[in-house]
Amino acid sequence: LTVLYGGHNSSNDLGDVWSWDGNDWVERIYDGGPSARRDHAMAYDDANGVSVMFGKHSSSDNDTWTLELMDGWILKDSLDSPDGRWQSAMAYDANRGVTVMYVGYGTDDDCTWEWDGENWQSNCCMLDLSYTGQCPGQIDLTVSNATSCGNVAIVYGLKAGEFKVPGSTCPGITLN
Repeated sequence: LTVLYGGHNSSNDLGDVWSWDGNDWVERIYDGGPSARRDHAMAYDDANGVSVMFGKHSSSDNDTWTLELMDGWILKDSLDSPDGRWQSAMAYDANRGVTVMYVGYGTDDDCTWEWDGENWQSNCCMLDLSYTGQCPGQIDLTVSNATSCGNVAIVYGLKAGEFKVPGSTCPGITLN
């Protein structure tokens, strides 16, 4: 199941939820929930059975929401939280049971952050990429994507270059 939230039409940010089951799109209606937004990060947290959403197109907003399709939205308070940001990349790490978010615009924070279902924890330079031995710069695309391969989450949507996680059997990713 794929879940879509928000976006932007020609004049307004959107606040609707849609799910795709492989055949049909279904609009989901809930009482309450986050403000309309675009450029947020969102991933499915398999351990907790919820979609996790962070941020929007404003560096002042650092809210975290979870969505359970049957019950709706819950605003989560975390002991620590990333700075507000937009166009971050987010993926679920099934091996460790955490949702990982990487950088974005609107912040000087170049760290990855991990969501354990209740709290965010900073994990600076968790990705040690072979081309420089340091984390890459900020994400430079309108749509950020993430996928899983083996024991690592590979984030793409980064500035041009080749990125391969050392020790991984995943192919490197070359961006132009």
